[in-house]
Amino acid sequence: MRDHMRAELATSALVMAIQRQRPAVGLIQHSDQGSQYASRDYRDLLQAACMRQSMSRKGCCYDNAPMESFFHTLKVELVHRTRFETRDQTRREVFAYIETYYNRQRTHSAIGYITPEQAELRSADSCSTGGLNRSSGSDLIVPSTAVTETYGMRAAERG
Repeated sequence: MRDHMRAELATSALVMAIQRQRPAVGLIQHSDQGSQYASRDYRDLLQAACMRQSMSRKGCCYDNAPMESFFHTLKVELVHRTRFETRDQTRREVFAYIETYYNRQRTHSAIGYITPEQAELRSADSCSTGGLNRSSGSDLIVPSTAVTETYGMRAAERG
């Protein structure tokens, strides 16, 4: 959490997500048309990680609806109920909300009333067996976590 929206913030978030999740080749990363996501560094990082970029169409709020829904939930369940004294406290509490509650405890109707963590595990299990195992017809879209330094390693080199 920073006090700006410059490209290096999005790039750092992407590096951390790649290092943490180690996505499969061809993963589609969706965002709005913010300049930080259109920057050369961000696009180069996506290419180095063998990821495909998808951007919302101009003026179409529905393209980014899953993220808009996430931010609405974050505001309703945490931000509007809490008086934050410092930026550091805000950072800690938002991190705790996402990592300990939203991803691991809160069930989501769009993914069959399971947690994102459970959905991710099911997806990994079905990928390793070669089949699809979805509890609902919708795609799993979970907010990615942030990234730090340049990735610089192609998927084939990850091992």
